[in-house]
Amino acid sequence: MGIFDPVLRALPVRASDAVRNSYDLYRLLTGRLLESKAGVNITHESAMRAITVNTCIRLISGLVGSASLDLFERVDSRTKKLAVDHDLFDLLHRRPNSWQTSMGFFETITCHLLLRGNYYAKKMFVGGRLDELIPLHPDQVTVDLNPDGSRRYKVQRMNHRGIDGTFSQDEIFHVVGLSDIGWIGRSVISDVRETVGMQLAQEHFRALFFKQRLNHGVVMRLPKGVRIGTKRHEQIRDSLMDTGEGLEKSWKTLLLEDEMNVDRVSMTMNDAQFLEQTQATKADIAGHFMVPLFLIGGDKQTGWGTGMEQQLLGMKRFTLGCITRRIEKSIETQLLDDSNIVARFNLDNLAMGDLKTTVEALSKLKPVFKEDGTVHPGNASGITDGAAAMLVMSAEAAERHGVRAMARIRGWHQTGVEPEVMGIGPVPAVRGRCDKLK
Repeated sequence: MGIFDPVLRALPVRASDAVRNSYDLYRLLTGRLLESKAGVNITHESAMRAITVNTCIRLISGLVGSASLDLFERVDSRTKKLAVDHDLFDLLHRRPNSWQTSMGFFETITCHLLLRGNYYAKKMFVGGRLDELIPLHPDQVTVDLNPDGSRRYKVQRMNHRGIDGTFSQDEIFHVVGLSDIGWIGRSVISDVRETVGMQLAQEHFRALFFKQRLNHGVVMRLPKGVRIGTKRHEQIRDSLMDTGEGLEKSWKTLLLEDEMNVDRVSMTMNDAQFLEQTQATKADIAGHFMVPLFLIGGDKQTGWGTGMEQQLLGMKRFTLGCITRRIEKSIETQLLDDSNIVARFNLDNLAMGDLKTTVEALSKLKPVFKEDGTVHPGNASGITDGAAAMLVMSAEAAERHGVRAMARIRGWHQTGVEPEVMGIGPVPAVRGRCDKLK
């Protein structure tokens, strides 16, 4: 780092504090270190040190990563089936590259989108077939437009696979976040750097408060008319600082001298305002990421419908739904050649509705096999793998066809049970038949 010392000395103090290595210096010189009005330099890495930003991104990325992505083939306008035989099914559903699982892969995509507004991966082909998707750090990629409107990507050699050079849009998988120009996403942290800078400044202040500040929860008074000299005053002050300064000493018992009295001091208006502002900053960041505040330790009150349950449903639809849809459409347009193959995340198990809403929704579903039937998509048995068959014939037919009998039917018995215990029917049926054999 020594060779950059002259450059760092020429930088403003706050900027030089944020430069820890040559990569940080590169981002500073290219405008990727952003100073907020709170006096805190904001990078995508420092933003992750803001507890609310970190919590929101980990929460959303984890939910998207845990939602399985499957490929489906359209059978008709209403029916789809799993495309398990498609070349990319295993790559997207299980292992996109040699070191990531599908969950880690989609967590990375979501994290990059939430922080930087773009996700890039290098397509690696083997024998003309897509074999891996190698993630690229967004700060290492520069995007430009060719005269024909196609995109070209310049990748700097700062990744573990040594990938660098200029690539066409057919060689790069690019998920674009919110964009005002269409072909490259906006830097999310740049858009909210003031709020993030505010929280980082607040966290820094709290840390210094507990480390350095003497807790003025009490005031010590001398009796009226009692005076002490400067030297004695300094001795008391030094003793008090040694005894009570810092987090680990802030609540120790004080031994008072010279007939001193102790008066307790309540929280000041400045302290109360600081705590209120901290909560407001947390709410601003959570609102930006569209995360319910109660999920990150905030206020549990809500004006949404029946409360937290409705907030979870809203997060599933508006937050997770938008992100997963971006990823799905990017996969379909950049990785899949067949328009009959679609990519879909399974978000059904991430948030469930309340009982009343569920019953009302099920009652509106139409029967699928006949108009007056009772089987609909909400109560139909799931499609499972596996099948069994048994061929039944008479002894004469078996002898005629040269088939060896594996079992002989000696008799049968019919019975019925109440709907409340459906599934237990074979038990009384077997007992009934056994009674006949006695």
